[in-house]
Amino acid sequence: MVYTKFDIRAHLAGRFKFFCVFSITFIATFIFIYFYVFNRHLIVTYDYEDNFDHLVFTQQWMPTYNTKLNIQNWTIHGLWPSSMNGNSPSFCHNITFDPDQIESLRGDMVKYWPGEHIKSGDVYNDSLSFWKHEWEKHGTCALALKTLKSEMDYFKTALDLHEKYNLLTMLQTIGFVPSLTSKYEVTEMLDKMTKLTGKNPSINCVENNVLAQISICMNNQFDLIDCPETVTVCNISKPISYAPIADVPQFDSLIFSQQWLPAYNKTMKSEWTIHGIWPNNFTGPSPLNCSDVPLDISQIQSILNDLNDNWPSCSKLDNPSFWSHEWTKHGTCAISLEKLATPLNYFNTGIELRQKHNISKILMEANITAGTDQVYDIKDIRKAFKNVPRLKCVDGNIAEIGICMNKSFNSIDCIQKKSNCDNFGKVKYEPSPPKSWDVMVLSQQWFPAFNKDLKLTNWTISHFWPQYNDGTYPTNCTGYKYESKSFSGDLVRFWPSVSSTTTSNIREKSLSL
Repeated sequence: MVYTKFDIRAHLAGRFKFFCVFSITFIATFIFIYFYVFNRHLIVTYDYEDNFDHLVFTQQWMPTYNTKLNIQNWTIHGLWPSSMNGNSPSFCHNITFDPDQIESLRGDMVKYWPGEHIKSGDVYNDSLSFWKHEWEKHGTCALALKTLKSEMDYFKTALDLHEKYNLLTMLQTIGFVPSLTSKYEVTEMLDKMTKLTGKNPSINCVENNVLAQISICMNNQFDLIDCPETVTVCNISKPISYAPIADVPQFDSLIFSQQWLPAYNKTMKSEWTIHGIWPNNFTGPSPLNCSDVPLDISQIQSILNDLNDNWPSCSKLDNPSFWSHEWTKHGTCAISLEKLATPLNYFNTGIELRQKHNISKILMEANITAGTDQVYDIKDIRKAFKNVPRLKCVDGNIAEIGICMNKSFNSIDCIQKKSNCDNFGKVKYEPSPPKSWDVMVLSQQWFPAFNKDLKLTNWTISHFWPQYNDGTYPTNCTGYKYESKSFSGDLVRFWPSVSSTTTSNIREKSLSL
């Protein structure tokens, strides 16, 4: 058979067409296999929202499930697509859990979403199976929501909800704190949680009516809604236990230590402020670092201003870092005491103790005042206190005074074999040097405008002080006390107190100025 050039062209065209179709089919098949089999998390075409009408965000009190982790916090159990009719979806898609997709969340996952059953001590690896279960059972069903289109979206959203709905802080706000002695009525907890959030939560207990989980419910736009009618599986006829970790190192006393700021930092105010509350053993080592969970500043947000005043850092650490150090190193070992069981309790108690044990006042009553030209015998400093204190000195200056207490917060004698202050015998108690100022302000007052009884018709001195250009002024710069023996007649005449009622008490009233 003879083929013309047209036949050859037709034949080649047919083969070329076949090749193109085959190639396109092959490439399409490869792309399908690559994305669907190996990278299905990139395909977001699921639409199963009709299978659920709300979400349940459940947190669990970790000490109820695992005390070995030393996590004194509410951690995430899961974020679950749910249906009010009880037919909630599960295992919606065959998309396996891939830990690489949430590698950037590893730190927060370990801290706020650990597994219940940690055996090896490796929280991350022991939690992988828990996260895998939560993703494959619940997370795959949440893919129908536009905001939860991937594994990363699912876990990140749950972590954000945990930060927003911090149950430890929320429960503290309404009067519920972990306690080894106190128990609570579940109906009261439900009522107060409802008032706080505006919606009914769900509260669950385990055996012996021990608080275990609290759930809050929200619609598919993440607005809070009432949880279904069954709001608790706790026995409402009995109180519930909300216990902290009981298995913490034992201690027999507490040291409440205050520090003289100028001994560490001459630029700071001349005040005794809090260093810490430390669980202590008079015999044997004292417990330290009972948990490596850092302080969550949001738990003490309500008292930050008071902490800045009463518990400032005098080291290179900023205040939040200093507080975190004190809580992690000492506070976590004191949680068996209700007044120290949570960060808020711990720091609040410290502020209360500072008000009760005013070291400046105690020393002043013993005629021990801060000054640049005096030294004091260590024995006299000890005698100023009802019970033997714990002392520390820095460069010959009294720097810290610790008051020892029993677990009821009553003062007891400290047992300190030897203080480094004893090496000095006599120590300094120096204030911070006065800060430089910009101007001196002399204020005078027309005396009859304030006091007509004395018939004193003259302009008298009201105030004479150093002042900064911004209008503020330094105060209480040294511990020098006014000596009344230096009082003169000129002061009575030119600087009298307007509260004087007779000429005979001008001197007495003016002394208070």
